[in-house]
Amino acid sequence: MDDLDFERVLSEAKSYVGYEGSGKARPSSPKQKSSDHSAEFARADRYVQKLKTEEKPSPAPESRKPEKAPGKVPEKAPGKVPEKAPGKAPEKSDGQLYEIPDMEEYAQSYESVHMFKDIKTDASAPDIPSDYDYTSENTFSEDTGEGSDSVPSSFRAYLQSVFASLMLRFRVGNKNAATVPDFDEDLGKEVEPALASKYYGSFTGNMRLRFRLSLIILFFMGWISLDLPVPGMLRSDTVATVFCLALQFLIMLISLDIVSNAVTNAFKGKIGADTLSVLACLLTTLDGFLSAKADIGTAPLPLSFLSSFTLVGILWSSLLSARGLRKAIRVPAIGKKRFSVIAENPDLSNEMTVIKTTGEPENFVRRSEEAPPDETMFSRAAPFILVVCMVLAVLASVITKSYQDFFHAFSALITMSVPVTALLCFAFPYCNISLCIFHFGTAIAGWSGLSDIGRSTRIIVSDYDLFPESCVRIKSVRVLAADSPSVIVSYAASIINESGCGLIPSFMKLLNKNNGTLMPVLNFEFMPGGGMRGMIDGHSVICGSAELMRLMQVKLPYKLLTKTTVLLSVDGILYGLFDIQYDPKHSVREALIELMKSQRHPVFAIKDFNITPEMINQVYDLPTDGYDFPPYSERYKMTKTDPEETGQVAAVVCMEGLGPFAKAINMGTRLHKCVVTNLMIAMAASIIGIVTVFVMMLSGGIAALSIRWLFIYMMAVLASIFITGLTALE
Repeated sequence: MDDLDFERVLSEAKSYVGYEGSGKARPSSPKQKSSDHSAEFARADRYVQKLKTEEKPSPAPESRKPEKAPGKVPEKAPGKVPEKAPGKAPEKSDGQLYEIPDMEEYAQSYESVHMFKDIKTDASAPDIPSDYDYTSENTFSEDTGEGSDSVPSSFRAYLQSVFASLMLRFRVGNKNAATVPDFDEDLGKEVEPALASKYYGSFTGNMRLRFRLSLIILFFMGWISLDLPVPGMLRSDTVATVFCLALQFLIMLISLDIVSNAVTNAFKGKIGADTLSVLACLLTTLDGFLSAKADIGTAPLPLSFLSSFTLVGILWSSLLSARGLRKAIRVPAIGKKRFSVIAENPDLSNEMTVIKTTGEPENFVRRSEEAPPDETMFSRAAPFILVVCMVLAVLASVITKSYQDFFHAFSALITMSVPVTALLCFAFPYCNISLCIFHFGTAIAGWSGLSDIGRSTRIIVSDYDLFPESCVRIKSVRVLAADSPSVIVSYAASIINESGCGLIPSFMKLLNKNNGTLMPVLNFEFMPGGGMRGMIDGHSVICGSAELMRLMQVKLPYKLLTKTTVLLSVDGILYGLFDIQYDPKHSVREALIELMKSQRHPVFAIKDFNITPEMINQVYDLPTDGYDFPPYSERYKMTKTDPEETGQVAAVVCMEGLGPFAKAINMGTRLHKCVVTNLMIAMAASIIGIVTVFVMMLSGGIAALSIRWLFIYMMAVLASIFITGLTALE
């Protein structure tokens, strides 16, 4: 094959797979990518150039082959590529020392891979017509621009793309649409509680100062708007109106972050309580400018005082939220030993259950920062409130034929639709509860954790809740076998450690003191009589109470036994006795009393076989008639909880014992009821306020709107939120 044959076959193979015509390799099948052959094409190009530039040496006369006709290229059969004998070494050209790559084989492989029909792996290359145009073959059309990242070639294609994107957004908003499921967004690493607490603490001082300044300005606005005695020029309605508008502008300037956030959310289509409050301030400002003119409007003063009152209420809610979050997040930041309170639905029951587990409280900061319920409620209701207020304002203006007072009616409806307690429903009681339970080393993870606690009906009490680590200790140890004490202690510590009961810290200290080692436990199981059994180093080891040993027919020295003795037997022989002392804790007794009074059902998932209802009755002097002690096998499943798999963090406890745990649960239940009540009051106040203003305008016109009466109504709603918030602390 001469130089021309190489160039022709190479160009045909390149153009067929899209290597030469489009400037890039043609997309290949998943099994064979075109990028895999780029090295082969490059090697073939270099070889062709080498054939052109190098001078061929004169071959020996005996090795000379018949010469071809000058200027003619041997013809091939159309559509067929000559097959190469398998395993045959490439021929040498005119005695050259280098080998010639068979480009016909390359073309044949590309033809078998890139044909536009399914070809089996063992199929031969299809026949290609002689008049087939290789250069016209291209999968993607250059006219329509499909399959490329370039800009659409026509304005029509651009409009189609815009329309498709809009339809996709509407389709994503439809819950019934069959769309591709979204994957969970990777939010990255959570902020450390210490940094988050410091962040919220940096805002409290500034926001407290701004809130106090707003109250002072609001006091002067109320003095003027409520028609109280004023000096000099402030007796004029025009001067009083302009003065109130200036004070309102000053309050909006102090609350600039709230105003800017509300305006930004409005442009994004997210309307909430802050947006309605800022809109009310803007409408009252416009109404004030119109009322300042002599012949426009019938109201002597705009409702700028009431709209500013709602804005100050939102500023107050921001301050309370920052204080509450700072106190709540500070608990895991300064706590030395942290426990996570998990709300879950275990497999054993369909009821929501609360359990305290060891480990770091993951996602506590994120759950605490989730949107509160009042903000979510008004975000959903704000668009409807805005439309209803606008329609009622038009109706009031048409019915009373006071078209010039439309903005006054619209501002009055919007102002009363956002009560001053709109965003105080959760912030006020949550801040008070966070400050209260902070001294007990507990914190609730915002509304998300509070909702889980409020909906829970059961609480699981574990060994460490009744008797913390400092309340359990080993009084004495008796060895009754010939083995060394370290071996006996290793047996006992290994099987106790596998059970996960509250005796682990005491036995670990004993193990380290006697230079023992933990050994693997096989076939571990809880025994019905109160104890556990497993295989250790080929021996059957049983650890339990005296009742279990009697059932297993182990001989016991009854004179050496007490009610809280832990017995260890190996292969049916008693090896050791461990006397355990349990010290009661006063806070645990109070917590047990509160649990029995509450509506939540306590489940005692105690894995320590010494802790029984009779023992609790004797130690804490409490009746145990209603206590729920499930079987040992179920207790093991309840307490072996992975927070990441079975539930989410609802609260954090940084102190041992049942007291702080029960305090957080009981306070969370009260807070949940308080927040739900506040939400109902706020929404009812919004509806009643709109209806009242509309009825007053229809009955007596715009002049019937009394700022004093509307202010008294707002203060009554605010007082109800205070009362419900304070009752949660009792």
